[in-house]
Amino acid sequence: MLPRGAYSPAATYTLNHVVLYAHDSWVCKALDAQGRAIEISGIAPDDVTYGALYWQAMTDGGRAAVAVGQQVRTDFDTWFGTDANSGVQKTFSDWFSDVLQTGVRYLWDHWFSDLLPTGVCYIWNHWFGEAPTEQSEGSGVQKEWADLKADATAATTRANTAAGLSEAWNTHPPYIADGTAEHPGDLNYWYLYDITTGLRVKGPYSKGDDLDYSTMTPEEIQQLIDNIKADLIFASDAECEAAAEEIVFTVALSS
Repeated sequence: MLPRGAYSPAATYTLNHVVLYAHDSWVCKALDAQGRAIEISGIAPDDVTYGALYWQAMTDGGRAAVAVGQQVRTDFDTWFGTDANSGVQKTFSDWFSDVLQTGVRYLWDHWFSDLLPTGVCYIWNHWFGEAPTEQSEGSGVQKEWADLKADATAATTRANTAAGLSEAWNTHPPYIADGTAEHPGDLNYWYLYDITTGLRVKGPYSKGDDLDYSTMTPEEIQQLIDNIKADLIFASDAECEAAAEEIVFTVALSS
């Protein structure tokens, strides 16, 4: 056998010439009717008319491999598609389509949209809203939270103020002037603590002798009566009678 390399349609071949064609090896078997070697040219091993007459395959694998490869390529193209209109690419395109209402992309956009009323983003923004600013009162939970915080802060402030007032009054209880040098001529008048000034100021008349109703307002007289009633809760009968006689007698005279 004489190796001739790759088959060429321009070359001349004769008996026992070996060529490489279509990934297989072929040996020339060109004989005439009397069995004598002849020369051939332009007749490939896969020639429809004379290929099988003048050529004999020495191997049988390359063509099969090519055929399998072509089939795999065909299957691959069919499965994965050569464009967005076939195979997996078509399915992928449909699945993630933002046009088809069944596509994941559409559903994703629809689900997380901040425009559509059913979108999570819209619902999230609608529910949690925006925090109040100088230009806006805010909305949603953030607005409610801000309002609640403001109410809680205001309530805390009021509670602290009330606690401060209570502490101030508790540490500065009212007392009745005793006519000493500190309060000359103010005998039996209440002295009350003024929160705003931090000083004790002279209040209504409390009790005692030498009552001058002509100088007292109706409110002071009523306050005096209320004070006496409070003082007489644990008083003796004699004290009660004396106080009553003084009030009735004096009021009668002044009226």
